Amino acid sequence: MSNQIPRHNNIGERIRAKRKEIGMTLGELAKGICSVGKLSNIENGNTPVSNQDLNKFSEKLNTPISYFSDPKINEKLRVLDYQIQKIKDLIGLKQWHYVEKELSTFKNKIDTYQIKSRDIDYQFLNGIYYLRKNNNKKAEEYLLKVINMEENNNYNLRLKLKAYNAIASIWFDEKRISKSLNLLDRALALSNESPTITKEERDNIYFNLSILYLYIGSYSKALKSINNVHHHLIYPLETEYINLLIRYLENIKNWGY
Repeated sequence: MSNQIPRHNNIGERIRAKRKEIGMTLGELAKGICSVGKLSNIENGNTPVSNQDLNKFSEKLNTPISYFSDPKINEKLRVLDYQIQKIKDLIGLKQWHYVEKELSTFKNKIDTYQIKSRDIDYQFLNGIYYLRKNNNKKAEEYLLKVINMEENNNYNLRLKLKAYNAIASIWFDEKRISKSLNLLDRALALSNESPTITKEERDNIYFNLSILYLYIGSYSKALKSINNVHHHLIYPLETEYINLLIRYLENIKNWGY
């Protein structure tokens, strides 16, 4: 029998607050864990929650289990989120020495705080760091860890799709075209799990697919891909340029030049 966490006047409230924060319904959170009625009672403080169920809730909510008991958890999460943004900024500025230092600090804080849900950020940031330094082998190593992580909540899903796009760009540079196409097809299928949440990532997938198809001369597929970009992130001018290039090259092929 699972151990029960004693009734706590805050645990249920925190579950409900986090669920509403990310726009998840009672049914979505309860699915595969417990009945909607039981979750409602947990949130209202009428029913205790087991360690097993709380672990599952925390995974779905992409929230460390300590969030429900550690009074300093919000402060710790803010520190880690600040660290993530700092590393991104340093990568953008190409301050490699400081990036390495901050990555090490970030990993130490993840371990000290015991917030394993942020480990995916550590792997992803390492991948992007090595990608920007043109160390494709190390970049691929870290980014593959991201896409192979089991948890598929919305936050992790978006990072995974970003990793798919990054690896596809590496393989394109290395002329591993068929592998890059297959990878992006897998990413597109994965993005269908939450299409409204992954709009920006899907735009990048379609844009990258159009480049790959253009490269191998599959103009109809390139045109179809570029027309699926909805400009959540990609500028319309970029897609229009690709569109015109596809049509131009297709005409040249048809004219027999």
